[in-house]
Amino acid sequence: MDSLYQRLLTAGVDFYTPLADRDFGMRDFSVQDPDGNQIGMGATLNHQP
Repeated sequence: MDSLYQRLLTAGVDFYTPLADRDFGMRDFSVQDPDGNQIGMGATLNHQP
C-alpha cells in the first residue's frame, strides 16, 4: 500500500485523501482520475485485542 502511494505521489497524481490509518480499521487513500472520479484504495488494519 505504502509503495503504491509513493509511486502515485511521485507521478503527480491528484489525491482526494492522503494515506492514513483510519479510526474505522482501514489504511487507505483516494485519488482523482482524469475525469474527476474518486477512486479509493485501502487495506484492513490488523489490530490485536
